[in-house]
Amino acid sequence: MAALVDLVERFLEQDEWYPERHPEEDVLRASFNGDNGRWQCLVRVRQNVQVMFFSMCPVTVPTERRPAMAEFLTRANYGLVLGNFEMDFEDGEIRYKTSIDVERIPLDLLEQSAWSLDLFKDITYPNVLMMDKYLPGIMRVIASNEAPAAIIAEIEG
Repeated sequence: MAALVDLVERFLEQDEWYPERHPEEDVLRASFNGDNGRWQCLVRVRQNVQVMFFSMCPVTVPTERRPAMAEFLTRANYGLVLGNFEMDFEDGEIRYKTSIDVERIPLDLLEQSAWSLDLFKDITYPNVLMMDKYLPGIMRVIASNEAPAAIIAEIEG
């Protein structure tokens, strides 16, 4: 029976993401090219039952812009249905996270079912679409003194 990370890796390969697997951890890396930029994606499988998909923002937030970015991301997160933005206040890293817990689905069933690949697609594509949608706003918050509320209003207009 395959491990959950093997199933996720198979989905990514079939979907032409060309993932790189960490040799000692259940972690996969791949790149994504959106309309508004290119960034790294990270997939972490925890305890063989949880899959977390991260879009890693291609830039970090300078210390002096972190309060404005926190406002921007909080406003962006409000009302999001699937996933959320996170920012590490220590280093300014931003990521978008989606996840799924498959603890109640036997791995052999996941391995045999075509719909299981749809489960991974359902956390992957909304994730990268949200990073792509908000990335121009993230860049504006970093590069200007525009009000985060105004930037969000324009994006979500």
